[in-house]
Amino acid sequence: MIIIVGGANMHYESLTELPKEYKEGIDQCEYLLLQREIPNEINLLAAKYAKEKGKTVMLDCGGRDEPFPEGLFNYIDILSPNETEALRVLETTDESKVNIENIRETVMKKYPQMKVLLKLGSHGCHMIGKDFDLKVPTVNNFNDQILKDHPIVNTTGAGDCFTANFIVKYAELSKQDISEKERCERSMLFANTCAYICITRQGAMPSMPTMTEAQDFIKKYLSDKKI
Repeated sequence: MIIIVGGANMHYESLTELPKEYKEGIDQCEYLLLQREIPNEINLLAAKYAKEKGKTVMLDCGGRDEPFPEGLFNYIDILSPNETEALRVLETTDESKVNIENIRETVMKKYPQMKVLLKLGSHGCHMIGKDFDLKVPTVNNFNDQILKDHPIVNTTGAGDCFTANFIVKYAELSKQDISEKERCERSMLFANTCAYICITRQGAMPSMPTMTEAQDFIKKYLSDKKI
């Protein structure tokens, strides 16, 4: 069970105007990653402002267990729920409806600019794009030695780790002349790598790998993969 105590994250002087320092930060970035442990109103304001400035906006659906604010998805380029959060995205309690066909029919037809990156836990991840579907398994499926050398200890923080490292790699690969499908697939594999390292350690923040640790892990166990 995860219990969220909002504290300072939920305290804003105004929910109708984006703080000046947020605007300055967005002005200086190319990618904005949002999550649902701050007020819905701030997420909506930030996403709208970022899109007006030509930024790429990604939303990690983890956090508040409540409906998404009206209009938010109009400003999202990449939406990343896990299977439980996908129920809220689809506005259903029927777990059988969390499938690729239904996501395409009910979400992507309405928001054609958006890609959906579904986190599947031990089954890896699945991205649904306008012109492609990509499924990438967890990294221990590529090399049996991984699980022997690095047994799973604690899954806390894995989703956050995955999403953050996806957008880091996605941004890095924007400088290369490759297709959007390849860019997404390589970013998914990198994110899976970092998330796997995360779950081999105790804690949340202490379990997050550094870039050097991720690169060393790839070199040792996944050298045959293009990441």
